[in-house]
Amino acid sequence: MKKHILMSSMALTLMGTAAYADEEKSLTMFTLGMESVQYSENTGSGITASGKNMLNLTQKSLGYTAVSDDFGFYITTVSTLTASQANESWTLGQFGTVQTNQRKVMLTDLHVQAAWMVQDSVQLLAGLGMNRMSFSRSGFTYPKGTRGTATGNPILFTPDPNGPIQQLTPAGGYIARQPGAVFEDSTSLMAEIGVNYDSFFQHTDGLRLIGSVRAAIPVYYYVTNSNYPNASWSNAFKGYNLHADLGLGYQLKDNFDFIISASGDYRYRPATSVDAVTGGFVPNATITIARLTAGLAWSF
Repeated sequence: MKKHILMSSMALTLMGTAAYADEEKSLTMFTLGMESVQYSENTGSGITASGKNMLNLTQKSLGYTAVSDDFGFYITTVSTLTASQANESWTLGQFGTVQTNQRKVMLTDLHVQAAWMVQDSVQLLAGLGMNRMSFSRSGFTYPKGTRGTATGNPILFTPDPNGPIQQLTPAGGYIARQPGAVFEDSTSLMAEIGVNYDSFFQHTDGLRLIGSVRAAIPVYYYVTNSNYPNASWSNAFKGYNLHADLGLGYQLKDNFDFIISASGDYRYRPATSVDAVTGGFVPNATITIARLTAGLAWSF
């Protein structure tokens, strides 16, 4: 009888240990914080747009589901919750600053990644991602030259307070004036690979260290702009994303950690082709993002 009780006790202990390990294989994380976004454009013909960083409220949500001891998958979302405006300036070669405006950018990211454990706490990542960027420009001003109309060849410029053209100097140099706010939306479908480290998988108490690097290329890139309601632009397999993050956690209780995370992203998209009907195109675009967030992670 004593032997039977002892064996039952050992079995229950082993079952409890296995259940505890299984519980800690899967995890969820939610953090909230700030992001600094820098966005710039270059047409390749001497016109560039740049401005101050925009400071936004952002969130990051992550879930990891273990399929086996060595394989699982992540689903991660990152999104701008509220966006601030920043001044933006457009320069044109020898003419200097020819246009200024207010700019606002909102970002939404979704990542679905398979993860293979190659050694304790180190995972190889591969999967798909989606980056969406929506921005607006408004409050346009033109610090140089005279507003008017331009006709003929050679150009005949006529001053007009309601004209669509800005003559930059009496000797010439013309740009089109933006009649009102402009809205643009771009979406990239990404193929991603990376490496992830998380000491969570070592089942240690106390401090937790998290870090990852990731690279991606846009399988498909699609852009629309309110100035051209009947047009759109696209690219495939052009440009790239680079990402790195570092996090530090502290165990509050058995299945809860407090997490502080810092991350950086660099994204480049080359110019699209020119639309044959409208003559519009999307210029070279560079986006740099720095995020600092804090929140909770829990296992189940």
